[in-house]
Amino acid sequence: RRFVVRHYPEWVSLYDSLDVPVMRADMWRYLVLHHYGGVYLDGDVDCKKPIDEWGEIFGVSVGAGRSSTYTGNWSKIGAMVGIEYRRPLREPQYAATFPPKLQFAQWTMAGQPGHYIYYRTIELINQTIWHIRSGGEPPGDAVYITGPVMFSHAVVDFMLQRGRLKAEQISVNPPNNHDILVNDPTL
Repeated sequence: RRFVVRHYPEWVSLYDSLDVPVMRADMWRYLVLHHYGGVYLDGDVDCKKPIDEWGEIFGVSVGAGRSSTYTGNWSKIGAMVGIEYRRPLREPQYAATFPPKLQFAQWTMAGQPGHYIYYRTIELINQTIWHIRSGGEPPGDAVYITGPVMFSHAVVDFMLQRGRLKAEQISVNPPNNHDILVNDPTL
């Protein structure tokens, strides 16, 4: 809570209104990544590949000072997210549908400070909480309200708004069939 009060006073009332601890933890993680940037991994995640090699499948080295045949560094990556699961996507109104056809993992994510995805997730959480407080039907549990479903809406919103893809392209297989790089260093 102290972090939210200090760095995001505009979101303290939203944070305090979340009565389920995992919802506050979700919100905190988005705000920390928005403020500091970096890599977030849940405590039970085991990396099968060193973090400094994550960008190699996209031709980007994220290793600090490590010799590599790939060019670039973290400054060339806006955010990295993994696909948790996917189903064929047909309708362009993806961002308004529950459950999503494509769900991004939020147990492992990385990005630059100030990245749109993290702040947009908080905005979407706020909209959902106001909808519920106004008598609307909750879309589901924490997974839908603050977790990977809400995060997925923010990721897709980012990609659609930035013209990085069209709704029908989301089902296109990325290089290793389960990860996708959201690459926009201009934030």
